[in-house]
Amino acid sequence: MLKFCIYGQKMELINRQTIADQQICFVDMCFLFSPDWEQMDKTAQFAQGEKTYNVHLGTGNVCRCLLPAELQTGCVSVSVFGYAADGSVRATTVPLCIGIRRSGFRGDGETPIPPTPDLYAQLLDAIDKKIASLHDGKDGVDGKSAYEIAVDNGYPGTEQEWLASLKGDKGDTGEPGAAGEKGEPGEKGDTGAAGKDGRDGTDGAAGRDGVNGASAYEIAVQHGYSGSETAWLESLHGADGAKGDIGASGKDGADGFSPVAKVEKSGSVVTITITDANGTTIATLTEGAAVDLTPYAKTVYVDEKVQELSDSLTYTLQEHTLSITHLEESAHTHNNLETLNKISGTEWTQLVSIKHYHNNIETLNSISPADYENLSSKFPARITALEDSLGDIAAALADIVEVTE
Repeated sequence: MLKFCIYGQKMELINRQTIADQQICFVDMCFLFSPDWEQMDKTAQFAQGEKTYNVHLGTGNVCRCLLPAELQTGCVSVSVFGYAADGSVRATTVPLCIGIRRSGFRGDGETPIPPTPDLYAQLLDAIDKKIASLHDGKDGVDGKSAYEIAVDNGYPGTEQEWLASLKGDKGDTGEPGAAGEKGEPGEKGDTGAAGKDGRDGTDGAAGRDGVNGASAYEIAVQHGYSGSETAWLESLHGADGAKGDIGASGKDGADGFSPVAKVEKSGSVVTITITDANGTTIATLTEGAAVDLTPYAKTVYVDEKVQELSDSLTYTLQEHTLSITHLEESAHTHNNLETLNKISGTEWTQLVSIKHYHNNIETLNSISPADYENLSSKFPARITALEDSLGDIAAALADIVEVTE
């Protein structure tokens, strides 16, 4: 069941269901009206395309009807209108759309869809039903018989005597009656309502293809051309145009320029000179100082080579730093010179192999001055070895730097 709620001139669908076409007297519809529609004679109106179907609802606040069977697949506009009893007021609503889907029913044509009666016919039918309901009243209470009424009015005899008293004497024979006059003809009845539109006819058969038109060559022949089709096609090709003049020579491009890079070293200062198309750029570097070469050159294998060199130099410096630190800790003086002078070469050899934690005081006291001098001379030798391992900083930079424009 589809339920519509009407508030004033607004309609709302409060209970929706799927609707299929080809149904007959099956889809029930209920309309609930607000108090301002009370006592109005209401009609539901269904519109689809150019066709409109009206279904009379009555005067109640809850009205029901069946969906017209003529409605087909597509959108249907539903609205309600009503009139007051004296015709002074007409109420209407904004239409509400419901959808009808195609059903799976395939009829054989034996059960036609009954047409919905027009509103006038429906109103007449409603009036007839109202009159019939007035004629068919309920049975009343049985009244008194004629004899009982006679007794109530003083008759002393029995019912049989009263019935016998009702029969009178036979009357005289009456005179023949006069002939009745001819009645007047009745008035002409009203014209009946217009019939429903018939169904649309089927589409006619498709037209035949027209005759092909003449080609351009055939049209030319019709207008006097006497040559062959090949000659006619060649005639459509115009003569070649004249050869154009040679264009002016382009301007010479600017001379190229090869950049030149030069590296000079003076002491610990390295000077890099780069000359390119934009001029000359000079950068000065100092050995041992951090420098940013980005404005002047790009590095090759930056991430690998620089990190590799940095790790190597860091490891070497740490290694020699530890050695130097150890020598500095080992370098010290003794007040027991006479005792140290007594240490022999064999004893010194044994002394060198022992970890120097100063736990061997007795052995240290036997170190000679010559052994001490020999020990002291190793410190500058380690420094020299460190300088040799580091090498020339300028040469190391040259291995990882590529000069560009």
